[in-house]
Amino acid sequence: MFLGKNIDLHDPRNSRAHVPKATKKAKIVAKWIRKNENVCHVAQIALKANSSNFWYLDSGCSRHMTGNKSFFETLVMEEGGNVTFGDGSKRNVVGKGTISVPGLPSLSNALFVDGLKANLISISHLSDEGYSVLFSKDYCSILKPDGQTLLKGMRSSDNCYCLEARIVSNHVSMDEQIELWHERLGHMNFRDLRTLGKFNCVRGLPKLGKKANGICGPCQQGKQTKSMHKKGKYLTTKEPLELLHMDLMGPMQTESLGGKRYIFVCVDDFSRFTWTYFLREKSETFDKFKMLCISHEFSAPRTPQQNGVVERKNRVLQEMARVMLLSNNVPRNLWAEAINTACYIGNRVFLRPGTRNTSYELWKGKRPNVSYFHTLEANATF
Repeated sequence: MFLGKNIDLHDPRNSRAHVPKATKKAKIVAKWIRKNENVCHVAQIALKANSSNFWYLDSGCSRHMTGNKSFFETLVMEEGGNVTFGDGSKRNVVGKGTISVPGLPSLSNALFVDGLKANLISISHLSDEGYSVLFSKDYCSILKPDGQTLLKGMRSSDNCYCLEARIVSNHVSMDEQIELWHERLGHMNFRDLRTLGKFNCVRGLPKLGKKANGICGPCQQGKQTKSMHKKGKYLTTKEPLELLHMDLMGPMQTESLGGKRYIFVCVDDFSRFTWTYFLREKSETFDKFKMLCISHEFSAPRTPQQNGVVERKNRVLQEMARVMLLSNNVPRNLWAEAINTACYIGNRVFLRPGTRNTSYELWKGKRPNVSYFHTLEANATF
């Protein structure tokens, strides 16, 4: 790669017709070079020279030099002559400064050469600064003045000794950028995060692209919820009263007109026919339960999913009663009457899941009549 002598290819003595005989020794003429002239005797460009993170240890280079301006920690732009390469070509020196790259020692008095593709470390310059460079078959070592190893380079496939620097880039991809802001903003969901950047709702947030996979590991752990039980596609019971689902709601903030605060809800599994009982105290529940003369099976504590049939019925009854009270400005202490009305309506209009029959029809054996229904109102005439 590097030539240690200067040979004039235009000299006729170096042509094929004037090659000295093998018995004669070729005469080497030493050429004096001024110290203020920068020389780089590079005879060829290595295969990896265009890679910005590879630095080559060059014994024919008088100064550290590179063509990448971003490597300089300090740089003074000035005309500093030119650099002569081994093939006779020249490049202009446009600046001088200190190179600071992660993974490399600080390189002072380095030259910024216009058009230079390779990054070169001068061995002679390292020696002037007190470092020692040792070469072996597979690697080279840069030693501190006290003999400790500072850096170790490898011999590349094109027979060059080089060091690989760790390049820290200030530019990140769109996918990495949205992940960064996702973490900065408390793991905000990606959809709302993109909306903030798209419509410029806040200052300092750039426009963000769409995340490739849309999944954040910590979010999966911290935001996970219990999975729903699979919905049954078939009837698990064959006749009414084979299985009953029961639950207790309350206490209500407002006592009913009859002084009740709790609601005991019972749902038949086969027909989904529903009954509601209103209680003043929670202890009255067992008395209502004894009337049914059935065996009691408990669900797991704090697991309402196991009693999902009646839990869903509770929500339906509450929502229907609340809407009826609000729509006609009915006093709140009539909530028990509204719950009872909602239960009555639900038994006659809701279809049993998996069938085309109402709960009333499955329970009574005939279709219900709804022609006499009226809206719930507070005013009544006797």
